[in-house]
Amino acid sequence: MQIIKKVVAAVLLVSSIFASAGVYAQQTADPQKVFNYAEALFDAKQYQKAVEAYMQVIYLCPKNDLGDKAQYKIAESLFANSDRYQAIDEWKRLIEKYPGSELAIKAKEHIKLAEIVIQDENPPEKSVEDQVCRKYITFGWDYLNRSCKSGSYGVVYNVCELNKGTYWLDKVIKEYPKSPLAAEAQYNRGEALILQSNPADFEKATVEYQKTVDIYPTSIYAKKAAIKIGDVFRDNIRNKKKAVEAYQKVVDMYKGDPNNYFSAYAQTQIDFLK
Repeated sequence: MQIIKKVVAAVLLVSSIFASAGVYAQQTADPQKVFNYAEALFDAKQYQKAVEAYMQVIYLCPKNDLGDKAQYKIAESLFANSDRYQAIDEWKRLIEKYPGSELAIKAKEHIKLAEIVIQDENPPEKSVEDQVCRKYITFGWDYLNRSCKSGSYGVVYNVCELNKGTYWLDKVIKEYPKSPLAAEAQYNRGEALILQSNPADFEKATVEYQKTVDIYPTSIYAKKAAIKIGDVFRDNIRNKKKAVEAYQKVVDMYKGDPNNYFSAYAQTQIDFLK
């Protein structure tokens, strides 16, 4: 009986520590302490809470030297929590935000490994239609990647290549609207417009992302698109009000699941922008 009481007491103690994660991260202004706390949560395999704490390091304490490490560990936490696609997105975010960091090199390696894991976990497209859609999307990205190239004089944009890329994405959307890959193609329509870094296309990109949310609401790409709308308003259009509104929609979408990654990410952006 004494042993059981001790075990119960230990469990309650650990639970109370984890429950105070958000409060701790918000109350302390020391990014190193928040980072150490996040590391403790990660070691305890409390990955979702760790993600929230790492986000605090990045967004509530932006001027510190731990940004790249926290960004890297967000991806690590998501991957460990089986959120493979979100992990890849966060590693890509690290490469974009901290290109000179040593962790950017590791992030590139981990993206390749994560993609292999995803291929092993997800069976290949079985239907002929889905195989065709996958080919079309691949063709599309071949052109899209050629639509902006870095050279000695900067980035060179090629609208002709962009149009060829979107042509293949549109074939998936129009010819195979019921394919699960149609959502991916629609999401990539928004990505294609952002790729050109043309301010005139940023609003159009949010429209394409919104179509993903409206037409394919149960798809993982709908969730990614909802977040991306806020990111575009924040980073590209620089409209803080619309960014907050977009992120708030994501929070409202997951009111029944406050520990959801997308909800946690969106709420952190709202706190930072306000």
